[in-house]
Amino acid sequence: MRKLAADRKLMACLAAILIVTAMLGVASNYVLSGVSRTFETAVNSTAQKLWLAGDINMAAGDMLAAQRGILLYTDAQEVASNVRLFDLRSMQVDRDAAELKSLSVNDEELKIIGIVEDSNRSYRKTVHHVIRRDAMNSQDLNEVANAYKSIDEITDQLEILEKNYLGDALAKTRVRLEYGRIALGGCAGIALLIVLLALQAVLSIGKALRGSAKVARDSAEQALASAAFSELLLNSMPCAVCILDVDGNLKRGNKNFLGYSRADMLEKGVLSIVEPESLGAVKQALVATLEEGYAETEAYLVSKDGTKIPAYLTQTRFVYEGEPCILGVGFDISKQKKAEQYSRLQQAALESASEGIVITDAAGRIEWANHAFTTLTGYALEEVLGLNPRILKSGMMDRGFYRALWSTILDGEKWSGELWNLRKDGNVYCEEMHIAPVRALDETISNFVAVKHDITERKQAEQEAERAKEGLVLLNKELREANEHILKISQTDALTGLANRRTLDERMRHEMARADRLGCGFSVILGDLDHFKSINDEFGHLVGDRVLVAAAGVLADQARPYDLPARFGGEEFLVLLPESSLEDAMMIAQRIRTAISGVAVSEVTRQITMSLGISTWGHGDTLGALVGRADAALYQAKKRGRNRVVAQRSDMPPTIAGHVLSVDAPEAFVKIA
Repeated sequence: MRKLAADRKLMACLAAILIVTAMLGVASNYVLSGVSRTFETAVNSTAQKLWLAGDINMAAGDMLAAQRGILLYTDAQEVASNVRLFDLRSMQVDRDAAELKSLSVNDEELKIIGIVEDSNRSYRKTVHHVIRRDAMNSQDLNEVANAYKSIDEITDQLEILEKNYLGDALAKTRVRLEYGRIALGGCAGIALLIVLLALQAVLSIGKALRGSAKVARDSAEQALASAAFSELLLNSMPCAVCILDVDGNLKRGNKNFLGYSRADMLEKGVLSIVEPESLGAVKQALVATLEEGYAETEAYLVSKDGTKIPAYLTQTRFVYEGEPCILGVGFDISKQKKAEQYSRLQQAALESASEGIVITDAAGRIEWANHAFTTLTGYALEEVLGLNPRILKSGMMDRGFYRALWSTILDGEKWSGELWNLRKDGNVYCEEMHIAPVRALDETISNFVAVKHDITERKQAEQEAERAKEGLVLLNKELREANEHILKISQTDALTGLANRRTLDERMRHEMARADRLGCGFSVILGDLDHFKSINDEFGHLVGDRVLVAAAGVLADQARPYDLPARFGGEEFLVLLPESSLEDAMMIAQRIRTAISGVAVSEVTRQITMSLGISTWGHGDTLGALVGRADAALYQAKKRGRNRVVAQRSDMPPTIAGHVLSVDAPEAFVKIA
């Protein structure tokens, strides 16, 4: 009965060893596999997205260069080349955006990519609109600038977003690594305890069986079966297990010993599989185990196929077969080391980033900052640890700005903006900052990560550009006013302000061409101040000039809005009357004559009068013929006693000089023989 009870106890112990070891192995493998999958997925996805975002940014830069080439070059071949380049890079933006969309599952990323696609379409539409019109107005410039700026800024936001996602993956990886290390340690301790219990049980049972007076054949076979089961259980453990004597010689080991057989270990020795760089640490751990009962270390081992494997080793002193021995357990930690390497790479990337990066706790106290942050602010890392970033406040941003910032990030949302801060040396600088909240496992906000970029030079350049733009606007205004003044001087008479002879000639040629084309008639009134020479002689030339100015004012007032009064020369004036009949011209001339006779100029004691001659256009007329008839009519008015209006029609027989309008009877015509 004692033998049967011992057999049952042994079987129960071994079964418990197998079940617990398998469960611990599965749990450890799940934790470590999860670490690898989480971080590898985050790194691969983020790397691909960052590359696509960078490619979009480069394509947008090429589009801007091509668009400028389209506007600057006049050679058709150069323009066509730039148009092709612009379209190719625009299509590249669409392809990259589509690929980004296929990789993204986050709503914020999809929204950002949508803005990139909309900006690209707007950019392409505006540039082709300009190509068709061969000109670009201010609205086009604004649309192009906004589209390019949108693509540039949105891709920067996407890069920052992906860095934040990578940071989250890193945080999760670190937590899982910690759990993995705890699990491995637990595996080692539990496995060690179970092995010791099993061995002790086997030893106890062996002693009980040896002390029995009756050893049956079936009992021997059952013992052999139990030993085989124990060997199977030992070999199924997901780690290397060995028992060493105090001299380091192998007494027992499982088959999961890096591919080496028991014969290999007996021939080569256990320490032969330890890398030379780790041999000293392993020997010290063995000595510590014999002295203190337990030790652990990390070492690099070499498998039978030559692979260098990082391992976590534990050694425990115990008694085996009546002798002091060492139980050694080794775990392959290649995946953990790889994850740690990724973590170091991430740390190095953050440290070497050109943007300043600072991490705070949930209360805003600084926990870490990279070298770029210390360069940007002038503070050493030791000076800012534990402090709030408010030490950088310049006083240029109001409370509402910071209230909105904190409201956004405390709600778990990302914040981006520009602000002016103060360096340690007291100099003000402008930075573009992006803040992202980081959540703990319980979904509460544990940290904030801020990325800072110094844009002081850009802001100063923008201010200089704005001042230069204002200067150019003012200069353009002055140039426009100067050009208008020059144009006015070139088109008007300096004394009277009426159109000059050059302007009059151009307008008359235009009217003659229009009359030939459309058949609409027009007339001219040629007026001359009566006895003007005697006014100059009696009252002086300055007074004469005032008389001319007063007469010019009458002509300007009496003419219709679309008529052209001009100074023809000396005291002569001519009024061009588009689309007018002889009767229209006679009526206007009579108004002018009457108004002139009512003009009063200081120092002139006599009445000022004007004689006027009229001619109308006829088919086949030349400029000289038209003005010549008006001059002939004016001569008749002078001859008839001045202060008269005489009309000369183009369809009158050559023997008739014209008609004269009587002053006393304005509507009566008198034939001139």
